[in-house]
Amino acid sequence: MPQRQEHQPDRTIELAFAELVARIERTIAPFAGPGTGFADEDARRAARWIARAEALGLPGFGVAMLARDLRSAALVRPAGPAPGGAGDGARALSSIVASGIPGPLALARAAREAAAAAAVHGIGAVALREVGALGVLGLAVRELALGGLVALAVAQAPAAVAPWGGTAPAIGTNPIAFAAPRSDAAPLVVDFATSRATLAA
Repeated sequence: MPQRQEHQPDRTIELAFAELVARIERTIAPFAGPGTGFADEDARRAARWIARAEALGLPGFGVAMLARDLRSAALVRPAGPAPGGAGDGARALSSIVASGIPGPLALARAAREAAAAAAVHGIGAVALREVGALGVLGLAVRELALGGLVALAVAQAPAAVAPWGGTAPAIGTNPIAFAAPRSDAAPLVVDFATSRATLAA
């Protein structure tokens, strides 16, 4: 008599998550490739972050954000020179023009370049210009901290919040995320907006 298989909800969730990551990666993969400065690795990393936002119950930073970004994205064009690797002159300070590129993909490239620069110079700072919504910054800095780096990510947002005592929007939500590795535990991660609400809430 065949044995009855027990239901494994955790395995089902893992498979569903992996399928979501794969679908997102296929969606954004055309933005990466030769001549763009964006690597397949960046698409995989961005897809994981977008799917993780969904898993965290933050759809405004997940698939819906990506769909909104894709609807408004201009035609893909190379976004600056291909990044240097850790052994061939990665710059400690650099910038990426990300016009027409999904924000999480741009963030993934910035994280990769910052890590490569830190391996050479001890520090890596990457500025993203003309970029859209980035997603959950905490996921990016956490991944860098898992690699042994102290990481900081900040973003400027358009005026949407009235300052204390004001009645008209004058400042953005301007999120900040920080992560540091710990020897005996998961990385310490701090991720918050500088306003009471976020644009994607």
